[in-house]
Amino acid sequence: MISHQRGLFALYSAVLILAVNGVLCKSIALDAVSITSLRCAIAFMVISLFFTLGNNRHLFKLSSAKSILPVTIIGLLMTVHWSSFFHAMQISTVAIGILAHYCFPVITVLLEAALNRRLPALKDVLASLAVIVGVAIMVPSWDLNNQALMGAAFGLLSALTWACRNVLQGRWLAHESGQSIMLYQLLVIVIVTAAFIDWPAATQMSERSWLMLILLGVVGTAFGHTLFSIALRAINAKSIALIACLQPPVAIFLSWLLIDEMPSSTTLIGGSIILAVAGFEAAKQRAK
Repeated sequence: MISHQRGLFALYSAVLILAVNGVLCKSIALDAVSITSLRCAIAFMVISLFFTLGNNRHLFKLSSAKSILPVTIIGLLMTVHWSSFFHAMQISTVAIGILAHYCFPVITVLLEAALNRRLPALKDVLASLAVIVGVAIMVPSWDLNNQALMGAAFGLLSALTWACRNVLQGRWLAHESGQSIMLYQLLVIVIVTAAFIDWPAATQMSERSWLMLILLGVVGTAFGHTLFSIALRAINAKSIALIACLQPPVAIFLSWLLIDEMPSSTTLIGGSIILAVAGFEAAKQRAK
C-alpha cells in the first residue's frame, strides 16, 4: 500500500490535470465515443512504453487472476463514464457537463450505504434532494430537444458510472497496482469501443485536433487517471470526492479563458448548490 501523503499528492495532481479534459474534448472534431476510444489507445501505448523503459514489466501483470473480472467490469463502467462525460460537454457546455457530473459524491454516499446494507441517513436524503434542485435550476427547459437538459442527463450518467467505479475499485482492487489497473481498464475500453470509431472523420481531422487528442490521451488520460487510480489505493472514495470538488471551478475558468464559453447565471446558481452539497457530503464522511 502507498502512503496517505503520496496518495494526496497524486490526487491533487490528478484533479488539476483532469480539469483540462473538457476544453480538450470540445477542441476535437470527433464524436464522444471515437474520442474515448482513440484517447485510450494512445494512453495504453504511452503507459506500456513507460513500463518497458522503466524496467517495470512486472506491472503488465495483475497480482491475481481473480482481479481480471473486476478490472473488466470497471473498464466497462469507465467506457460509459468517459463517453457520456464528453458527450455531455459536446452537446451543451463544459460547465453543465462537469457540474452535473459532480453529483457523484452524493451518489457515492448512497451507493456505499446500499453496499453496506443500511439505510442512508436523513441528511444524505436531503442532500440528494438538494442536488436534484441544483440540476433543475441549471436546466432552463425540460424539452427533450433542449441541449442543456440532455447535457445534464449525460452528465448524471457519467456521475453514476464514475461513483460505481470509484467505490468498486476501492473495494475490489486495493491490493493491485494503480498503474496496472489503469493499463487494463484502457485495454478493455479500446476493445469495447474500437468498432464504433468514426474513421472517416478521424482521417480528416486537422493537425490541431490531433494535437488535442494526443494531449488528451497522454496527459489527461495516461497521467491524470493513473494518478487517480494511485490515489484510490490510499484514500477512500469519500475523501476523494471532497478534494475533487476543486475540479469544476478550474474547468469552468479554463473553458471561459480558452474557448470563450461563459456559463449562464442559472448554471452557476444550480452548480453552486451541487458543489456545496458535494463538499458537505465529502467533508462529513471524511470527518467520520
